[in-house]
Amino acid sequence: MKAISTFPAMKSADGKMVSISNFDDLKQIITTKQWSHGQFANDHRSKSNFLSTDFIVLDFDEGMTLADAIKEFQDFNCLIGTTQSHQVPKNGNPSCDRFRVVLELSQRIHDAEIYENLYEEFLNRYPQADHLAKDAAKTWRPCKEIIYENENGELIEVDLAKLATPSAKVLNSSKEMSVDLSKIRPTIETSKFLLSGAPDGEWHGALLKAASECARLGLSKEDFSEQIKDKGSYGYLDNNDLRTIDDAYSNNQPSPKHPRLQPRDPFQWITIANSENAKKVIQYFEEDDYFKNYDLVNLNHLLSSKKRAQYMLKNHTDAEFIYNPFTWKKRLTHTNYGSTFNTYLPPFWKKEVIPTQSKLPLIYEEFFKHLVSNDTDSYEYLLDWLSRSLTDRNQTMLVAVGEQGIGKGILGQIIQELHGPTNYSLLGGDRCLTGNFNSKLKDKTLLHFDELRVSGLKSEDQLKLLINSQFECEEKYENAKTVDNWASIYISSNTLDAIPLGEKERRYSFIMMTDIPLRNASFCRDVGKYATELTKSDNIRELAFFLINRTPASKNNVPFRSQWLDHLRSETYNGWEEWFIEEYIPANTHKGMRFEIDKDFKSKIKEQFPNMRGVPGRDKFKDLADRSPGIFRVVKCKKSNKRYIEVLKGKDLNQKLEDDVNDLDQVYSIPH
Repeated sequence: MKAISTFPAMKSADGKMVSISNFDDLKQIITTKQWSHGQFANDHRSKSNFLSTDFIVLDFDEGMTLADAIKEFQDFNCLIGTTQSHQVPKNGNPSCDRFRVVLELSQRIHDAEIYENLYEEFLNRYPQADHLAKDAAKTWRPCKEIIYENENGELIEVDLAKLATPSAKVLNSSKEMSVDLSKIRPTIETSKFLLSGAPDGEWHGALLKAASECARLGLSKEDFSEQIKDKGSYGYLDNNDLRTIDDAYSNNQPSPKHPRLQPRDPFQWITIANSENAKKVIQYFEEDDYFKNYDLVNLNHLLSSKKRAQYMLKNHTDAEFIYNPFTWKKRLTHTNYGSTFNTYLPPFWKKEVIPTQSKLPLIYEEFFKHLVSNDTDSYEYLLDWLSRSLTDRNQTMLVAVGEQGIGKGILGQIIQELHGPTNYSLLGGDRCLTGNFNSKLKDKTLLHFDELRVSGLKSEDQLKLLINSQFECEEKYENAKTVDNWASIYISSNTLDAIPLGEKERRYSFIMMTDIPLRNASFCRDVGKYATELTKSDNIRELAFFLINRTPASKNNVPFRSQWLDHLRSETYNGWEEWFIEEYIPANTHKGMRFEIDKDFKSKIKEQFPNMRGVPGRDKFKDLADRSPGIFRVVKCKKSNKRYIEVLKGKDLNQKLEDDVNDLDQVYSIPH
């Protein structure tokens, strides 16, 4: 049985050990209590009292986004939770993603020094993690929210013999780093290249990309070459490798990533103050199309001198901050009515020259056809929807409801890479729909509701409003305001009745879903490696180029309905509903027949279900008719005020109807 410790306060040394049987237990504790990953003698927390731990905890205060973390750790047993300072200014630093990653170990560690050695090895690979958080007896404040979990992944391998010495390496990090990554803060992809190189088929592209990034970050060509000198295809850098490095350093000059790194920045950076919110300031470096957001109260602390801060504030431009994914190439615009600054950050492929023709890579053709069970109409609509999400905004929500492990989540990862992490929001459940604040919905081109279940009128109504071109956004400490809506919406769920299935509901598009897990597909040997291939930059680039050049054949405002929708409806029938649809109507009625919802009919239902509490009335039949289009509808006679069921499916006997039923003025369910 695994265990952690909880404490009544952050500075308390005396706590208690709590057993953990599954991730639900772990989530409950780390989101509600002060806790430590360790277990301690006499429940008294100190390094000397350290007994053991089953987990290692990484703390990220800057340098890595949540999207990157999910992509990086998705193969492992882990929880990722935001901290209390997530997306708020901290210690003079601007707001950013701040979160904690809890990873499960392959075996229990019983020595504090071994735990800290393991943490050091993680720091070699992830220099963005907090270097001060390696203390084996560290306590943690409660996480604000768990945003990702995987209880079925790999465990972090623990080699106790190697970890007994500080030079040991884990996670394939067998080489010492000659470069201090914490000073240049490269991307995860470049960090991996500096540590482990790249396979032969990917070496040249990875080398060019890493050298270009390190050149821009200010790492010298000599230090870069020294770090990777033994990682080449032949165990050394050949002439082609050296020419590639020379080209990368010739074409990429160090670019400023923080105002205080560049003494001349008052004359290079443009200071833009938000005309709608005087507290918001942007520092914009036009040459690199690079900018950072600041709170005005923190600007003095972020710059190296008050004189430079005063210069920037005195020589600033007032502009309205906007978000528009279609006019981003001209960020700062001046008109007779004022200035605007576009805060949209395009995905990497948008900054490249887009060809006029491009083919769909085979890897995506295989994956998409697998996901939709080789249904041609669903396959074509999925491509149309993805294409339109990049060039316009979809007016129906793409719904993928089906079995676990078939690839719905991987489709979400592909969509995230297509749109770029800053333009994509992964939303768990319906909290953004039912809570008081919904800023996560603002300034996005793609909203992914994962495991959404529309269970109430409030969440259903709020979700429907997100199809509109504008919606009311309410952020903390700010008044609600109407904002433009740029987002297409993707909904994925394992729950078959997650979405209302009424025939009148025209906001959802249901594509066909496979029942074959991705791990059992003939083309997929390893789900983790396959998902990595699907989200590689080179593959995403080709997919994006194909989608940009595609002309959708489907209409934007018309929902797509595959046969999967009928399956979902049948799966959500309860006992009496299934009996009425599957047995009673086929055996006792014919097309065009009408019969009254009276006591005699209700008694037949009671005979079939004697233990039923209450007999369904007209409202229940109206709801069932709405979920069963083309089968029957509920009608009302104007003269007698009686309700009748009219059968729409079956053999047409041209039955002559009673006179008092001919005058019908109200139809509750429109036939398909």
